[in-house]
Amino acid sequence: FKPKDEEAFAPNNPRGYVAKENSPGLRQGVLSTQQAAREVAAYLLDHKHFAGVPPTTLVHAKHPAFVNPNKKVAWKIGAFQEFVHAHGTCGDYGRSMFNTASVHAIGILDVRIVNLDRNDGNLLVAIENKRPRLIPIDHGLSLPDRLEVYTCDLVWMEWPQAREPFAPAELEYIRSLDGARDAANIEHQVGVRRECLRLLEVTTTLLQKGAEHGLSLHQIGLIMYREDRCSEDEAPVQPSILERMLSRCVDSAAAAVGDAHGTVSSTVESLDLLSIRATSPIRRQVSGDPGFAYPIAPSPLPSPMFSPAICKAVADLQFPPLDGDIDQVDFARAASPEGRGNSSEQEMYPQDQIREEESPDDTVGLRRM
Repeated sequence: FKPKDEEAFAPNNPRGYVAKENSPGLRQGVLSTQQAAREVAAYLLDHKHFAGVPPTTLVHAKHPAFVNPNKKVAWKIGAFQEFVHAHGTCGDYGRSMFNTASVHAIGILDVRIVNLDRNDGNLLVAIENKRPRLIPIDHGLSLPDRLEVYTCDLVWMEWPQAREPFAPAELEYIRSLDGARDAANIEHQVGVRRECLRLLEVTTTLLQKGAEHGLSLHQIGLIMYREDRCSEDEAPVQPSILERMLSRCVDSAAAAVGDAHGTVSSTVESLDLLSIRATSPIRRQVSGDPGFAYPIAPSPLPSPMFSPAICKAVADLQFPPLDGDIDQVDFARAASPEGRGNSSEQEMYPQDQIREEESPDDTVGLRRM
């Protein structure tokens, strides 16, 4: 169980990295206290359990070990993930031990969710039939509101398996993905911000177009990710090919609908293509002082329409709005009987098997949302 208010730069972080709720987090693009929602989102997006993300949902829990400023035991919201019996992490094994299908499945997920932190410590290894199997965990730093990912952020980018062509079953799985439907579902279930979900649509389309044209996982990564920032080269960081492509699309969109003086029309502004301005704080979702509500102003993010069509007919484009307030994170849907933090498009996590328990002294408890 990971309490959302104890994440890095959240109000009650136990290691001293304390800041207001919705502050910039460990990586630009993911705000503090929002990692729990992304842990659940990664599980929901792992359709057919293709990559093997352990079942994850949102719950309320309380325990004396949880951090609270007033020293009282209180219920907290957080991500609750099934425990995995592992035999170490992938860093404990040679990369040649892992089969190509497992690496591809995890890479496909990482591309879709724009995972910012796929290091060798968050790929667990389980032994099945005397063969190691990779299990992906720790997806809190995913679904960011901007595309600033480096090749060194993805450990599999250096592996030979990523250079192998996709198998027919993998190509069929990639073709079956629907970025728009996934975005609507994740917003509806766990309240991830709209600007993050637009990027999910972009990367899903990139994955599909790349696979359709015979690109390998590694080649798709070279389009999407920036060059290794861990190198000793002191040259300025260059945006990735995908970043530059999206930037050109936004410029073309602005030019297509701007007036004779080059101003951006209200149509483009309404699509949030150029900038996003939060007019009010995001609603608080964690325990703590009410003063920890924090107004945010997410960074500019290009349109999700990864298509030349945006450059020639922006005025005709339709961006179907997602349900709900995109500037507020709300777990009400995940808490509802219909949602329960799970996707209707895949096998549900066995919520009924989560026992709601509370200790006699009222200091330890777990309950479904």
